[in-house]
Amino acid sequence: MSVSVSAEPIPVNVSSTIYRVAEEALKNIEMHSRAKQASVDVISRDGQIRIEVMDDGMGFDLDRMNRVVGRSGLASVKDRVVLAGGKMQIDSKPNGGTRVMAELQTSGVQN
Repeated sequence: MSVSVSAEPIPVNVSSTIYRVAEEALKNIEMHSRAKQASVDVISRDGQIRIEVMDDGMGFDLDRMNRVVGRSGLASVKDRVVLAGGKMQIDSKPNGGTRVMAELQTSGVQN
């Protein structure tokens, strides 16, 4: 895990969204990935915060996940990130691990 945070305070609604991204990504790693290694990187600078959660696990088919009836936890978290004005990307392929990245603005955001 690596964290690099500027001196600028992170608004509570942004930090809670980043927390939820980490929580869901790590829960999926624990429950589904069979990963041997995982990492979490958080970088905050220049009015933005970015989190990346990566693993070397079994991965999954993104197209299939998007077609699943009902909503996955990652899809719900992505909705939350987008509603907060951010962006989230999920990269995964079978037997190729998974990377979840979210980025949000920290400056000019109301608590």
